Amino acid sequence: MLLYDFTGNLDLMISVASYRKSVPGFCVPEIYASGNITGEQIYHPLLDKPVRNDFSLVNRAMITGANASGKSTFMKTFTVNVILAQMIHTCTAESFKLPLITVMTSMAICDDVVSGESYYICEVRYLKRMLDVIEQGIPLFMCD
Repeated sequence: MLLYDFTGNLDLMISVASYRKSVPGFCVPEIYASGNITGEQIYHPLLDKPVRNDFSLVNRAMITGANASGKSTFMKTFTVNVILAQMIHTCTAESFKLPLITVMTSMAICDDVVSGESYYICEVRYLKRMLDVIEQGIPLFMCD
């Protein structure tokens, strides 16, 4: 079992190093118990010509703007980087600071013909699950 554990950890380290080499820039995030989320020059790792953004999230935020102005792309950028930070300790940013946080999203929800639930019912059920997590006091990043 020690050999399997060692080999698995080595494979993980090689994969993370390979990923870090494949992106135009990365940082090792600072993760702390609680507080604000800040990022400098954060970008989406899958875009050829990404727009880099700075941001600071204190408690909550609402993102608004015209159609096709990048709101969804920014939310996906932010979400991907929160997940990367907590999973492989790597972010596509110049700097990224965040507390441990749960990520939930209701993007791309669709109706379920098999169960007979409309888009509206599916979205309401998902939002209810988000509210249940909030009521438990779990730090949550959610986007809709």
